[in-house]
Amino acid sequence: MENKNFEQNIEDERTKYWGQKIEKQQKKEKRRPKEMEKDEWEKQKKENRKSKAGNKLDELRKKEG
Repeated sequence: MENKNFEQNIEDERTKYWGQKIEKQQKKEKRRPKEMEKDEWEKQKKENRKSKAGNKLDELRKKEG
């Protein structure tokens, strides 16, 4: 009897864990505009990061110069 409960608890935890992982993935996909492909989206994110870093460098140079 206890063994069945133990196995059921393990199975419930697995289901809960993978359900959370799937939900997180779905949330990430929702943030991406649907008309863009995944690789295009990743490329745009990288460009945005680069431009932000470039802007910060420009600000620092202005302060120093």
